[in-house]
Amino acid sequence: MLRYEVIKQRGTQVITLHTSSESIPATFVCGEVRLLRKKAFKGSFFTPVVSTNYVLLVFPSSCAPGGGQATALSSSLDASSSGGGGVDASVSTLTLEAQSCISAFLGQMEHIPFSVADAAACSFSGCAIVVLACHSMQDVLSVLQVCTEVAGQGNDVRTSSMYIKGFPCLEGAPTTVDAQVLTSYYYIPTCPMCGDRLECTISGYGSQTPLCTCAQSGSASQCTCFLCSSCHLCRRFADSLEYAQQQQRQQQPTASAAIKCEACAKAGDPWICLICGYVGCSRYQAMHAKDHCVAQQHFFSMNLLTQQIWDYDGDCFVHRVVILLDSSTGTSTWMQFPGRDEPMLDDVVAGESAAMAAAVGDSPEAWKAEKKSISAKYDKKLTSSHAQYAMVIKSELDAKRALYESQLAREAGSGDDNEEGLEETELGRGAASTRAEELERCEYIDLATAFEPLESVMMDLGEKRRKTTALLYAVKNLKHELDTRGEETTRLEKQLESCKTALRSVIQQNVATDLRLSSSIRELKETLQDIALNAETQRRLAAQLGEQGVSRVVLVGGSGSAGKARNGAAAAGRRSNEKAPPSDAAK
Repeated sequence: MLRYEVIKQRGTQVITLHTSSESIPATFVCGEVRLLRKKAFKGSFFTPVVSTNYVLLVFPSSCAPGGGQATALSSSLDASSSGGGGVDASVSTLTLEAQSCISAFLGQMEHIPFSVADAAACSFSGCAIVVLACHSMQDVLSVLQVCTEVAGQGNDVRTSSMYIKGFPCLEGAPTTVDAQVLTSYYYIPTCPMCGDRLECTISGYGSQTPLCTCAQSGSASQCTCFLCSSCHLCRRFADSLEYAQQQQRQQQPTASAAIKCEACAKAGDPWICLICGYVGCSRYQAMHAKDHCVAQQHFFSMNLLTQQIWDYDGDCFVHRVVILLDSSTGTSTWMQFPGRDEPMLDDVVAGESAAMAAAVGDSPEAWKAEKKSISAKYDKKLTSSHAQYAMVIKSELDAKRALYESQLAREAGSGDDNEEGLEETELGRGAASTRAEELERCEYIDLATAFEPLESVMMDLGEKRRKTTALLYAVKNLKHELDTRGEETTRLEKQLESCKTALRSVIQQNVATDLRLSSSIRELKETLQDIALNAETQRRLAAQLGEQGVSRVVLVGGSGSAGKARNGAAAAGRRSNEKAPPSDAAK
């Protein structure tokens, strides 16, 4: 997932891209385009697919300096909002060939719904940047598939031998880069040729997709596409190689005198920034290259003499490609180092791999499938061992040639000598043969001595690989155990939740039963109180009325009604006593 920014904007170029079915107007902003990649993906072998509707297309070698063939009759140049009254003559603009190639490439995607969201012409890398807005993520994947199928990128859709690159883009407009953005993103080279120098896990380039037609045709080792590139870095590097070749032909000691630090003008060990092209001195001098990269957050800097690329953020070498120059023939060789995601030395370490696989309890096929790599810290040891080996072979060949030349000279002059001369020749030949045998024995001893550093490096590499494999399988076992415990924890949590649910149900039932029993008890208490009150009232009335007791008592209401009933019963008793004649009077 990429983002991009456009700096040093000096104008715009309005063109119309013609496909077979429609005409697409596009406004190219003239300036320097810089690509940013998410830091979370840096150094990762697996890059997740993030949903987006934008695709960023990079067309290499599509721009030329102003005043050249870029001025077309079908295009009009307007001043940008930040520029002056027109386009600066030094600004790179889109060439006529690039316009036709971009139109032809967009014509191959007529079955995909898209629109041009933004476009820019990079004056630093010489690339044209086109951002397409698609309707869905499926359309984005279809556009990337068209970029991956390099067989369909013929000469009519390319402005050079380099293929078109496509990347998912987060936004359809340039990003304003600040300190907060740089905490999550880092710069990568805009030029595909410069980006291909980095490891695939750093640049985000697919290792299976060829960079140019040379790689597609199988002649990648003799690729010289950088010589015709319009990128500032590629041209600067080509000039340095050409200057080095001239110096070596003239047998001068060094080629670094022409390349100096831009801050202190020191020469000898120049480093160039892969993002902006700044040339500074090394950390063993005034460290201007490091100061620039740290201050500007440009992590990648390349040594123009050794072509090693240093990552100031990861503090390690991240170069993947080195171009070797043969000063005698003038040819260049494109040498690729094995990346961390590529197998290495499969045939040599087959037995060792099987032994390590048996030690860790896995099959040899599973071990062969593991990724093997060379750490950058072994580069110096390997280079030194190879140089010693080459010197030993050269000295041995020189000794053999001297021996054969001496033998031929003696055989040519033996016809004019007498027998005494023949005997002297035989004696001399025997002495020469003895000296040659001694020299050969010494050379073989030197050869065996030269192989010792290489053998130690390979033994150290094998030991590191064994330890790494053991740690890898230990991590796998720990991960399996962690997954098992996670499943057990999930099962126990489900059981605990079920028990909590059952407990809540039992508590609710107990509460309902308790409420029902409490209500019944309260009703029974009230009934008992009423019965006791009735009994007490009847007893009192019977005591007051005597034998003329009341045969029936009706109580209405509560305690107040009971009092009224008692008062009423007493009054009724008095009235009955008043009406009845006394017993004495009756007598």
